[in-house]
Amino acid sequence: MIEVKNVSFSYDTEEILSNISFNVEKNEFVGIIGANGGGKSTTLKLLLGLLKPSKGEIIINTNKLSYVPQVANINPSFPINVLDVVLMGTLKRNSFFFNSKQDKLNALLALEKLGLKDYSNKRFASLSGGQKQRVLIARAILSGCELLLLDEPTASIDAKGQIEVFELLKSLNNQGISIICVCHDIALISSYANKLIHISKTAHLHKITKGLDSNKLLHLATHKNNLCEVDIWENYGISKL
Repeated sequence: MIEVKNVSFSYDTEEILSNISFNVEKNEFVGIIGANGGGKSTTLKLLLGLLKPSKGEIIINTNKLSYVPQVANINPSFPINVLDVVLMGTLKRNSFFFNSKQDKLNALLALEKLGLKDYSNKRFASLSGGQKQRVLIARAILSGCELLLLDEPTASIDAKGQIEVFELLKSLNNQGISIICVCHDIALISSYANKLIHISKTAHLHKITKGLDSNKLLHLATHKNNLCEVDIWENYGISKL
């Protein structure tokens, strides 16, 4: 689905990425990891076409690509409801904010798919961090995407919300949507991705053979009101004091 061939990128004279190469196959769940400033977000922008490589080539073999940003650019004081946020996924230039009845039906179906149908008339600003991300994912998949790119989708969300978001992404991946997700939490992304790409100026690929037990994580998220990060790490044998 994606071919990255010997790509380099520089801001002015500073080289950010040097000769990186990797492929993303159809139906893969790929995590992009690495230290801050290592080039993760730059790689995502290159894949989205927001930046152009200094050298090398990027081939995207689908035009059904959607993107979920780390933070929604929606003023928290703006009184927009959940359904209208999702409907933003149907707007095109010069559409004058017109949505058809079918658009609204499709948006409601997307919300239902993500377990948020009863939230359609709630103010977006009133939702939890995890719920907001699910709404943004609903907006992204509304047009029927084949490839979903996400930039730190669980940043500033508590551990329970993080697991709920990744369980949702896993479900979408099982339904045939390929996923590329930038994530700072290696333990969490390793529980769901089947391949990791470590970006630190260069790219190193890692196949996932065993991450955390995602079934146990889902059980914790479902049955505990207050799930902390220690609960997650106990899956790696780290015990509470």
